[in-house]
Amino acid sequence: MINTYNESDLHKTLKEHFCPKNGKTEQPLLGSICDILCDTGNVIEIQTSNLSALRAKLEKFLPEHKVLIVYPIAVDAYIHVINQDGSTKHRRKSPKHGSFFQIFRELSGLYHLIDNKNLSFKLVYMSCEVIKTDTVPKKRRSFRPGIINKKLIEIHSTEDYKNMKDICKKTLDLLPEEFTNQDIKNIGAKIYASYTSWFLSKAGLTIPEGKRGRLKLYKKI
Repeated sequence: MINTYNESDLHKTLKEHFCPKNGKTEQPLLGSICDILCDTGNVIEIQTSNLSALRAKLEKFLPEHKVLIVYPIAVDAYIHVINQDGSTKHRRKSPKHGSFFQIFRELSGLYHLIDNKNLSFKLVYMSCEVIKTDTVPKKRRSFRPGIINKKLIEIHSTEDYKNMKDICKKTLDLLPEEFTNQDIKNIGAKIYASYTSWFLSKAGLTIPEGKRGRLKLYKKI
């Protein structure tokens, strides 16, 4: 109960969806609670944001268990703001769209696990509803309604990566031998370009190669 008290509907639905037959949810393991423990001993962790928060768990689990991280990416999101009485204030489609490249921001605290063969990933491209509550007096104009829940609307597709290097390879294959953050933006990373270049460098897959104009130049290893 303690572990699921603040669980969003999105997390709960994904956990139920990806739990295999004979798998069990919310199981104690090595002093922590894993989202799903399979009858094979494999672990599945559903993490809707901040993958770095899994670091302590992963360092416990990975020496003895294979771990699959399921990470949802909201390609479409609908913002549903409710009043104090639960009635709808307004509902609109968010102008923001998630993309593959946001994974590099999430992985920033896990780069040291890039060579771990027990760690794999499933990216889930989906639509969701973000429920917010408007409970602060109107005089506070700067107030932004706080998120109280997220709900899954639809899963569009999934991508499987057997390790972290596979995620990096997908990106590096799209880039020339030498590249800048602008090149990373041009392949679709946009605001996540700097996270992508930082991660590729930190993971030892690229090296600095001077500058191209005012932009830092990177070279594949």
